[in-house]
Amino acid sequence: MKSKVLGDENKLVRDPHGGGNRESVNGNRKMKKHIRACPEILPSPFGRGAGGEGRDGKHLRNRLFSHANHPHPLPKGEGTAFCISEHALRQNVERKTSGILRFAFLIVFMGVVPSSAFAAELSVELGNAQNVTFVGAIQRWDTDGNPRNLPDPKAKIDSPFVDATAEKNNGDKWLFKDLPNGKYDLVLLAKERIRIEGFQYVPVKEFDPFFPPDTSIDEETRDFIIDDINKSPHYENKVEPLYLVGDKKAVRVLVMLIRDKSTSYEQESPGAATIRHEIWQYSWNYGAWQKEKRTKVMDRALMHRDQLRKWTWLWDSKLGGIDVNDQSVSVKYDLPKSPASQQLKGLHPY
Repeated sequence: MKSKVLGDENKLVRDPHGGGNRESVNGNRKMKKHIRACPEILPSPFGRGAGGEGRDGKHLRNRLFSHANHPHPLPKGEGTAFCISEHALRQNVERKTSGILRFAFLIVFMGVVPSSAFAAELSVELGNAQNVTFVGAIQRWDTDGNPRNLPDPKAKIDSPFVDATAEKNNGDKWLFKDLPNGKYDLVLLAKERIRIEGFQYVPVKEFDPFFPPDTSIDEETRDFIIDDINKSPHYENKVEPLYLVGDKKAVRVLVMLIRDKSTSYEQESPGAATIRHEIWQYSWNYGAWQKEKRTKVMDRALMHRDQLRKWTWLWDSKLGGIDVNDQSVSVKYDLPKSPASQQLKGLHPY
């Protein structure tokens, strides 16, 4: 097997014990099994009395290792030349080339393959849905709980922003085709000014997890937080905590905030009222529950106060956090028979 001498007089590493294999060459332990004394090469031209000629009459040198890898040059005198097999070199080059080709192929593949290759169908079967006119899906949050889109402050209740719209397929079934991977909240619109929407208990503080909707809290904690929200001053004249979940360290609240008194939009839109929904968090600090200043805004809507008071806008966590991940997903959901029954919480006509 052909071999090549590693380095020159400024780059060879001397074996201080006079020859043979060492456990490592200047700390390069990964290469030690390929490095050995070269019986096929005449003594190093830097060794004592060496002529430095190989079988082909030329110095077999190369610069495989940089001076940074071998900061201690071999002085003239006794020493052993180390070598590495061409086979090992060839394997190393092929491995690096293969990695580069795979990376280039991935870039081309991601640019050429349509997004539908990473999408799936979402089928929604609704009960008591004879009046449903619209089914949409919102990918509201990223995996860390950050908003993917900022809410439009002038959005309309009857025209929600969605990432995808379902088509009515058969009876009360609605189908989303080629829905990209992600977690979605569903939005339903029905006749008689009814909107029902899913939601998730998104983290308010960095690095916190999403809370599952079935996480319960004790009545004492619930009563304290609701009372604290009701007693606190707010710009909105209607602030209502809708749902609460949590544990002994944190509680998250879906809060509805309405201002149907005069607003800054009065000149632009006389009679305008605002409504929005947020996720708040109370944290247990120093023996008491304290509200975090930061909140997560889910939506905003602007409309005439007389119209707002006629709407029903309800929330249900069963329609939230639907995971679409390359495979078809089916969801069954029964709408409340009477939205006025208070079965779901949210905005009711008033």
